Amino acid sequence: MAAPQNPSSSTLLRGIKVLERISLEEEPVRFSELRQTLPGATDATLSRLLQTLEAADYVRRSGKVGYVRGPALQNWIQLCTGGSGGFQSVAENTVRQLCRITNESTALATFLNDRLIVVASQVAEGAVSIIHPGHTLHFEGDHAGALAILSLMTPEEQRQMVGGPLSSIASLAELQESLTRFRTSPDSEIFRDRSLARPGICRIAIPFQVGPHRGSLFLCLTETQADQSFAELTRHLSSSRENLLKATKVG
Repeated sequence: MAAPQNPSSSTLLRGIKVLERISLEEEPVRFSELRQTLPGATDATLSRLLQTLEAADYVRRSGKVGYVRGPALQNWIQLCTGGSGGFQSVAENTVRQLCRITNESTALATFLNDRLIVVASQVAEGAVSIIHPGHTLHFEGDHAGALAILSLMTPEEQRQMVGGPLSSIASLAELQESLTRFRTSPDSEIFRDRSLARPGICRIAIPFQVGPHRGSLFLCLTETQADQSFAELTRHLSSSRENLLKATKVG
């Protein structure tokens, strides 16, 4: 027969469950949502647990909305993801969370060995299809994800990429025209395209640079949905990029 669980181990397990839930969310987690994470725990028990975690800087209050990651939890996440294979794990987690929050198909691609490689992707339930992980994303003038990465490159790098076997962009002039046309505003980092191959479908993308990794995080969705929820979707994209940068920062 299993030994009875002592109060200290029970509190530890509850604390781990709360931290796990908060660590997976970009938005504040409400008290009621955390209560669902701990079946059988009373409000008083959860309140005491949160007070203890807050005092230790593992969580912090976000106004009256809920709880978010504290400095100690963020440092722990960085230590866990900073080693070998860390970027892949963080990329997959970022895509998974963004897909769940937006309910739109999501992908993350990086520039590697003169190619754009899809590191992670996920199709949202009932949403449009998206390129699979491990596939090569071509340098296309009507693809926001590719354009976002090209926007990070030097003119010399751009010159080497356009006109090649993996590019449908014929010249630097054509690239600059696409960068200008699909950037949502002159001072914005967000790109939004209109797919020529899939009428009615578009991508919304944001670039990122994490150490040696230059890439983009993008959503693939219908133009109608993009029009209706553009401000909210771009806010989630920006928030996910910030979380990606924090989670992969070492030191």
